Amino acid sequence: MKAHSLIRRWLPYALGLAVAACASTPPTRFYILEPLTASGTASVNQEPERIIGVGPVTLAALLERKQLVIRDPEGSIEISEQHQWAAPLRDNILQTLTENLGILLSRDLIKAYPWSAYGRVDYRLLVDIVRFDATPGRAANLEANWAVMKETDHRILKHGLVNLSRPLSDRSPAASVKALSELMNDFSRQMAGVLESVR
Repeated sequence: MKAHSLIRRWLPYALGLAVAACASTPPTRFYILEPLTASGTASVNQEPERIIGVGPVTLAALLERKQLVIRDPEGSIEISEQHQWAAPLRDNILQTLTENLGILLSRDLIKAYPWSAYGRVDYRLLVDIVRFDATPGRAANLEANWAVMKETDHRILKHGLVNLSRPLSDRSPAASVKALSELMNDFSRQMAGVLESVR
């Protein structure tokens, strides 16, 4: 049998297998962190009391990926190709934290790193995210080192370690992301309290 006859005979079968394989692959779902919801309307003419810079934000090496990081109860790690962050996690965390602090510290102007276009800031909030993951059916966790620096002399005014968790009854990735958003909002409230204390 000639080669081109074999190709004509088996090509539809091969194409059918390829289509079936694609159809059986679950679609990839993408997620983002949801910031706090602003209440009321801030005055656009209000002069800010301070300019606060947020960042840089650094992440543990395990979190430097597009996939969600899921832990099982035994401590092993699952990296799912079907559940991914819609934007780099570092950028998503920086944006969410900046938006939240802008809501919580309405008298101040909050800018994300890099802020060179806005000139010098008065204070800088540095954040190192050590843990930001979930164990489905158990808890979502956020662990972060933070420091508040006075920009004029680069003096560290306050620093600490935050270790937060939220219980999870739902095992879905969407529930895990919702809990992680809530943890970031909890962390934002704590940082707002710290920044208020250094006025």
